[in-house]
Amino acid sequence: MASHHLNTVQGNIEYHFGTRFSGTVGYFDVTGTADPLLFAQAPVSGSANGSPQSNGYLLNFSWWPQQNIDLAVQYTAYARFNGAGTNYDGAGRNAAANNSTYLLVRFVF
Repeated sequence: MASHHLNTVQGNIEYHFGTRFSGTVGYFDVTGTADPLLFAQAPVSGSANGSPQSNGYLLNFSWWPQQNIDLAVQYTAYARFNGAGTNYDGAGRNAAANNSTYLLVRFVF
């Protein structure tokens, strides 16, 4: 039986501007064992080379209108997704096509 591993590293730096605003910059990197059966070629979620390797960064801006309410916007950008930056799925999709923006509302207790 083949031995597999998947490693994830993430680091964030956050700065608070007073008590109501904060900004975060982060980096993430995923590495692991390539396996074309486990990480099969498929449009969007697949890997043309069987690799799970991905990396990118995130940017987050938060605003607390009240002490227990956090309103935030977060942008996540990929430089590499499932083993490549370009044509990672074998169907012509690039890693940057997975970039996303989230709007978050959190109630913190």
